[in-house]
Amino acid sequence: PDGQAHMVLSHVHLMNRRFDDALIVGREAVQLRPNCTNANGFFANVLHFCGEQHDAIEHVTWAIRYSPVYPPFFADVLSLALLFDGDCEAAIAVAGESLRINPEGQVARLSMIAANWELGEFKKAREIAERLTATDSTFSVEKFAKLQPYRNTEDLQTFVSKIKSAGLPA
Repeated sequence: PDGQAHMVLSHVHLMNRRFDDALIVGREAVQLRPNCTNANGFFANVLHFCGEQHDAIEHVTWAIRYSPVYPPFFADVLSLALLFDGDCEAAIAVAGESLRINPEGQVARLSMIAANWELGEFKKAREIAERLTATDSTFSVEKFAKLQPYRNTEDLQTFVSKIKSAGLPA
């Protein structure tokens, strides 16, 4: 068995919204490669979309620890998991780190927008939304939302309502 192949299959299941299969195969990937940065980081993404934020935070934190040079994707996953777990200030800090690595990062900006909105920092949220649309004039919340494989549609609706409220185009 190959942990990397399991991780790819886990994400295929996630994108096909076969959530239980994604979790099973993702867990197998981490069991096969417990110290693997990619296995833990990508499994954290599956956990986030399946609503298991605490475990997502744990796995992506391990992935970042295992690899001091990590992709901004890992910071994005951590920021979103923190946001969905209710720690908006930490989500903003981690999204800031993601933007340091990848200044054009869309997911990091969306996380910052939602977290700032949740904290009542409406002006900051709107400013970040304006920067996002300045870098991607084709962005639309609807287009973004269609691509997000959240198991719990209420999680997605809550996230979308925050970023829409900040002025992003529907």
